[in-house]
Amino acid sequence: MSLGARDKAISTFAENPDCKIMLASLRCGGLGLNLTMASKVIMIDPWWNSASEQQAFCRVFRIGQREETFMSRLCVKNTVDQTLINMQDRKDKEIAAIMEDDGKTMKKMDTRTLMRLFGNLEEDPDGRPFIMVDNPDPRGGFRADRDDEGYADDL
Repeated sequence: MSLGARDKAISTFAENPDCKIMLASLRCGGLGLNLTMASKVIMIDPWWNSASEQQAFCRVFRIGQREETFMSRLCVKNTVDQTLINMQDRKDKEIAAIMEDDGKTMKKMDTRTLMRLFGNLEEDPDGRPFIMVDNPDPRGGFRADRDDEGYADDL
């Protein structure tokens, strides 16, 4: 949606008492929004990084919020969603394990542990670790559409 349409949707949600629900993807819901007129967040599109979900929730839980806030996550068992939530849990545990009690000082991490933070670790026949990335699109990662920042091919 264009920025104008997004601003109109937010204004309608904030000012119209009959408008009770706003749908926003995790990605667009995390872009410069202040949604203190809401009090409940239901996550239905988990991301590999739990900090992204926390950031989206913080769009509701900010200075100016007058209501008690809640966040719930929906997950369908045996789907990619469950895989992402399991990955979040693993990453959160690994990060907590390397942080000292003060939450600021990091313990030293070996190469394999560091690599595991970025994906599933495998070994070549000589025992050297590597991360295999499966990307069926030979052009690479993110392909924007016209409502995003523009086509990657236009850059």
